[in-house]
Amino acid sequence: MGAILISPQSIEEQQLLLDLLKRMGISARVLSEEEEEKALGLLMQEADVQDKVPRDEIMQKLRRA
Repeated sequence: MGAILISPQSIEEQQLLLDLLKRMGISARVLSEEEEEKALGLLMQEADVQDKVPRDEIMQKLRRA
């Protein structure tokens, strides 16, 4: 199955989410910044660079972030 990436806003939120997932029997792992950057780099390498995305679609996504 796929993965879900969650970015808690505080240590307290992170711990709450980890506790909830543990109670539900769902495995979870906290990545260091270095591991996160490596994973993002791998995903970027695997991305299909042949497809072009319209500029307005990119700008909409950036506004939401």
